[in-house]
Order: sequence, then structure tokens, then C-alpha cells
Amino acid sequence: MQPRPIEWSERVTTPAQTDVPFKLMVRPFTTVGVDTRYPFTLFEDELIGLTAGHVFGSPVRRVVVTPAIIDPTVAVPPKDYSKFNRKEGSVFVGNKIDYKIWESSSQDRKLEIFAESIKSSILTISPKYITPADCVTLTQAIERILHIAKARLLN
Repeated sequence: MQPRPIEWSERVTTPAQTDVPFKLMVRPFTTVGVDTRYPFTLFEDELIGLTAGHVFGSPVRRVVVTPAIIDPTVAVPPKDYSKFNRKEGSVFVGNKIDYKIWESSSQDRKLEIFAESIKSSILTISPKYITPADCVTLTQAIERILHIAKARLLN
């Protein structure tokens, strides 16, 4: 079997994530060995609860954010992108997180980097796909999740 220098997260979507009118999914793209499980699962899971009462007015129903944390000695990091998929009614956004900074950061700092990556991804989406009001709702929810995550790290 060939070693896999690059890997996608293999998170299974739960029923709670399926039965929502709007879904933000975070699917890191990393070099093997980069641990992103805690931050990305936390952000997805908490976002469902924090936005439960919000009625989203955006034409898209799903945003998939793909932070790339790639060791440049192993592979070339992909370029940042934002793509709309009409058939799925989804926007896919990818951006790079600096590998060296990520690897040398504390868990607390990694949470901040991850939150900033998600927020900047949301803010790059064209207003024709996601309304400014929904952008504000999502970025504020990401900030609240960051505070929740930091509090959990202290416990």
C-alpha cells in the first residue's frame, strides 16, 4: 500500500447536521500527521446549536470550508479558491494555513488560527451566494465557538 502524504478529514455527517436548513462544514486538507480533529469537529458541532434559531436567507444551503495545512517539504500547498456548485447549491472555499506556524503553535493558538481561517473563508464568498446578514451571523458564531473552545481547554 502506498503511503498517503495528503489526507482529507473523514468525518461522518450526523443526523443533527443533516436536518438543518443551512450547513457549514469544515473539512481540513492536510499532510499526514497534522492533527486537526478537535478544532474542526468542535466548530461544526457547536455551530448547529448556535445558529439553530436563525433563518438563513442565502441562496446556498451549504458552505464547505477546506483549510489546507500542508508541509511544503512533502507537497505543494494548493491555491486558495472559492467555487459555487449550482447542482448542490453549495459553495466550496479553500485557504491555506501556514504549516510551520500551525505546528509550532499552542492548542490555544491553533484554535485562533482555525477560527480565523473559517471566518476569512466565509468573508470571501460572493454576496450573491451568501447574504451579508448570514455572513455576520456565521462569523459571530465562530467567535463564540472560539471562546467556548478556549474555556474547555482551561478545564
